[in-house]
Amino acid sequence: MKKILIGLGISLLAVACSQPAKQKAAESKKPSLAVQDTMPADAYTLNGLDTKEANSMAAEFNENYNATSKTLSFWLSKAWVDNVYNLLFNKNPDADGIRFYIGLKDGKNTIIVTATQEGGTSPSAVSGFEHKDYFVYDDAFVHTKAARDSGEYEPGKGSFLYNPDFQCPPDDCGLELTNHLSCDSAHAYVQSFMKTTITINTISEWYPKSIIANLYNELNAAIAAKVDADGIRVYLGKTSANRDNFIIVTTKNVNDVHTDYYECYYKSKKGRGDDFDGGESCPTNCGMNTWPAH
Repeated sequence: MKKILIGLGISLLAVACSQPAKQKAAESKKPSLAVQDTMPADAYTLNGLDTKEANSMAAEFNENYNATSKTLSFWLSKAWVDNVYNLLFNKNPDADGIRFYIGLKDGKNTIIVTATQEGGTSPSAVSGFEHKDYFVYDDAFVHTKAARDSGEYEPGKGSFLYNPDFQCPPDDCGLELTNHLSCDSAHAYVQSFMKTTITINTISEWYPKSIIANLYNELNAAIAAKVDADGIRVYLGKTSANRDNFIIVTTKNVNDVHTDYYECYYKSKKGRGDDFDGGESCPTNCGMNTWPAH
C-alpha cells in the first residue's frame, strides 16, 4: 500500500516513541518567516490564505464545529508539496512540522495549513514538545493558484476511500513508520466520517516535517518511474475511538482526474519514531495553536 498517513489513530499507540529533546538556535529565524501568537496582518498560510481569510475560516468553525456540510476531502498539488518541503528543509532550519486546522467558509469545511517549529517542552504532549505556528511572508508560491487546496464536496472518481465497496490492495510495502495506516483502516475511518451528522471534534492536527519529506520523496520517485504523480488528497475521517482526523493519500493524474494510488515507489526503512507525532491533536494539545484565538 502506498503511504496513507494519519495523525491521531496510530500515534496514540506509540507513546513509547517520544523523540529526544533538540536544542534550537533562536537567532536562526529567516526574514521570510515569522512565529507569532496571532497571525500577522501581512502573512500567509502554507495553502495561500491571507490573514483575513484564515481568521475568518477559523472563527466560523469555532462558532459552529459543523460536520454536516460534507466537505469530505481536499486536494493539494505536487508543486505544493515541493514548495513546503523547500520551506521546511531549506529556508528554516528550526522548522519541525506542519499543522492542519479545520475551518469553515460559507458553511463548507475548509483547511488551514501552517508550518511549525518547537515552542518549548510540554508535559501534556506525548512527544514532550509544543509546536508553534509560523507564517510565510515573501514566498512567491503562496500567491499562486497551485498553493490553494481544492475542496471536494462530493465523492469523485479518483477518491477510492469514499466508495463503500472499495477493495483495498495488498498493503505490505515494508514501511515501518508510525504514521502509516493500513488501507483497510483508512477506508473504515472515511466511511465512518461520511455517516457523521454531529459536530467535528478535532480542531487541528500536528505532523512532523518527516511526513512532508516522505510525501516529497514518494511523489518524485513515482515521477522517476514514469507515473504522472500530481499531488495529495487529504480526507476527513473518524477513528474507532470516535476522534475526527486527517488521512493523506498520494494521487496521480488519470485522464485529468486526481486518482488515489497505493503503490510504493519510495520505500523508507527508517525505524518507528522517525514520523512520531505523539497524537498531538487539539483539543488535547492546543497550547501554541494560533486558532482558536487565545
